[in-house]
Amino acid sequence: MWVTKKAYQSINYFSDIQLPENTGDFKLLSKKVVQKILDLPEYDPYMRGLSVWVGYNQAFVFYRRAARFKGKSKFPLWSKAPVREFLRGLTAFSAVPLYISFFLGIITNLFAVGLIFYAVISKILGISAAGTSGILIAIAFFSGIILMTNGIMGLYLAKIYDEVKKRPQYIVKDIIPYYQKK
Repeated sequence: MWVTKKAYQSINYFSDIQLPENTGDFKLLSKKVVQKILDLPEYDPYMRGLSVWVGYNQAFVFYRRAARFKGKSKFPLWSKAPVREFLRGLTAFSAVPLYISFFLGIITNLFAVGLIFYAVISKILGISAAGTSGILIAIAFFSGIILMTNGIMGLYLAKIYDEVKKRPQYIVKDIIPYYQKK
C-alpha cells in the first residue's frame, strides 16, 4: 500500500537504521540474535527496528501474498495502531524531528526579523495599517522562540532517552584471534 511504503521511506530517511520495506513482523531469528535483543533493557522495544539494529546478516524469502481467506484486518490503516507504530519507528532511532523543530524556530525568527524591517520601511513610507505589524511580528517571534526551545529541550530529552535505553554502542558478532597457534 502507498501509505505504508511512504511510512517506511520516512523512517529510513530520518533514522539511523534502514528498515526493509514490506517485511512485516514475521521473522526467523537465530538464537544469538534473539539473545542480543533480549539483552537490551528497553521497556517498549520497536522490534522491527531492533532486529535490523543488532546488525547480523539477513536474508529474505520472497512470496506472493494470497488474498485474505476469511475475516477482516484487525489493523486498519487509519486507526491508532499503525500511526503509533509509525511514530515508534520514527522516534526509536532518530532525533531528526527535534532538529527540524529547532531549525524551524530559527527560520521563523528570521521571518520575524524580516517583518520588523518591512514594518519599519512601510511606516517610513506611510503605507502601513495601524497595529497589524506589531501583532504579526510578536506572533512570529514568539512562535519561533517556542519552536526553538521545544527543539532544544527535546534534544536534551532525546539524549536522556538514549542513555536510559542503555543500548550498547556496538555489538561484537565474532572475535577473530590476532594470531593462530601452530
